[in-house]
This record gives sequence, structure tokens and C-alpha cells, in this order.
Amino acid sequence: MGFYYADVKEMGASFLAVADGDPQLAREASQWMARRAWERRQQFQGDLLEPNEAVRRASQASKGPVVLMDVGDNIGAGSPGDSTLLFAEILRQKVPNALVVLFDPQAVSACIAVGVRQPIELAVGGKTDQLHGNPIILKGRIRSVSDGLFVEIQVRHGSWGNYDQGVTAVLETDQGHTVVLTSLRMAPMSLEQILSLGIKPESKRVVILKGVIAPRAAYEPIASEIIVVDTPGSTSANPASFEYRHRPRPLYPLELDAEYRR
Repeated sequence: MGFYYADVKEMGASFLAVADGDPQLAREASQWMARRAWERRQQFQGDLLEPNEAVRRASQASKGPVVLMDVGDNIGAGSPGDSTLLFAEILRQKVPNALVVLFDPQAVSACIAVGVRQPIELAVGGKTDQLHGNPIILKGRIRSVSDGLFVEIQVRHGSWGNYDQGVTAVLETDQGHTVVLTSLRMAPMSLEQILSLGIKPESKRVVILKGVIAPRAAYEPIASEIIVVDTPGSTSANPASFEYRHRPRPLYPLELDAEYRR
């Protein structure tokens, strides 16, 4: 499958053909598929927008919500869920009325200590490592604190029904953004993750989602546009972002002069 998050000697695309008692036929079929893929190798390269371009495009949209898929912080692929890179860009460009969910148990505890409806200033996100941005200092009001339990009644990801994102706090910032802080990581597979907190995602101008494929069934019906963003992080879409020790060499596109070998 060419799974470039696995630094192993088998990394790279492979092709398998099955024939009934005819190994040569299977060999020819697999080689045909391999050559066909190699001849089209440039078409498999992603052409994603950088964060600043994606946020600028979202700001120019005639209506919302514009959904920004944070590829580098894809929770379903194993990321920490606390990247602040896209949200920081929204703040820098002064795009109004954004929604973001961040994994931040420390911030949740701070909100609980202060109390619902109270003003607060705290640092959110960017606390797991150095790959996903820095904590952002926000001022705002604590809108609610929830147990983080919700139920999906639609047929969604694997038909899961009962979800738990841990004790959850909702912060309305002085700049007019909604920040959901969770104490468990939760891939954004269900609108109920937001609706259960009393938030209407379709009323937001921009929604940042920590996923790529899993959120689509839930968010495509309400999104005016979905933009997949080439953000840095542990699940980056660019294999050149990572250091490898075991992968084969040469390997396209990491080595552009790689050649097809039977």
C-alpha cells in the first residue's frame, strides 16, 4: 500500500495477482499493474494547500462552514489531537467565528476549577510535543463543562454508537471563536461530538477537523467546502517530513531519480 508511516524494508507500493494454477499469468498481471502505476506515479502526488493559503481561501468563502482537514494532526492515524497550527493561522489572519476541538486535559481541569460562565485566561493545545505548534494563550468565558459522552444515531464510522471524549469544556473566546477542550482524544467522526455540547457547527465560518477520511460522512452534508490542508505533524501528508532508517532506497518520490525495476 505504500504506507510511508512505517519505516520498514517493505515500505513502498506492491501489487498482488492471483491466478488458478498459472504462476506466469499471475506474474505478468502483477507486473502489468506495477508498470501502469509507475507510468502514472506523478498523479499519485498530493497537491494540498499550505495552512496560510487554506485559511485565506476559507476567509474568502461566500458562506460557511468551510471545513479545514488538519492532515498533520489526524487523530485516527495516531496524532496527538492538540495541534494549534491551523488555529494560530486563523488568529493571525483574523478570520472570525471558528470552531476547533483540542485534546488538552490540563486546560479542562483549569476550566473546571474556575467554573462555568466565568472568565478565564489559559494556554490551550500544543502540549504533547514540538511537532504540532505551541500553546495558544486565550481569553474568554467558560460556556459549559460536559461529561463528554454522546451517542451517534446515524450509520457512521464502523457503526459505532456510544462515544466518550472524556470530561469536556467549551470556551468562547473574546475574539468570537469556540474552542472545545477534551480530556480524551476523539476522532471527529460524528456531528454529535459537537451537537451534544449545544454547538451548531453549521453556524460557524470555519471548522477545523483533526481527520481526513473519517469525518466526511458527518461533515460533508453541512460544509460549504472541504479543504485538505498540508499541515506539519506526526501524520503529515509529505513523506519527506520524516527521517527513515530502514526503508528501501531509492524510493520515489523521496528520490526523484528512482527507476522502475522488475
